[in-house]
Amino acid sequence: MAVGDVISVLQNSDITYQPAAGVEVMITSAGPQNDGGFGIGLYDGVNISYNYYNATTSAWENYQPKIFITNSVYLTITSSAGSRSFCGIQIK
Repeated sequence: MAVGDVISVLQNSDITYQPAAGVEVMITSAGPQNDGGFGIGLYDGVNISYNYYNATTSAWENYQPKIFITNSVYLTITSSAGSRSFCGIQIK
């Protein structure tokens, strides 16, 4: 992949997206479709810091953060049910 390429992921399980070493990505949209709680945040392999968390959603939620991730601190999307997705762009 190269700078300017779009990254899009849609799946029916929790997402942990870790760019390759030396790559940086800006997340522009993220969200789950579910009938329960979900969280979108940063993860370093041990610790999770949620940028957004909702314990009781019942519809598709689209969160439009500007989260910058690297190989060391990357993206996690957790959900109790339904699909999860995100889009971003490689910036380095």
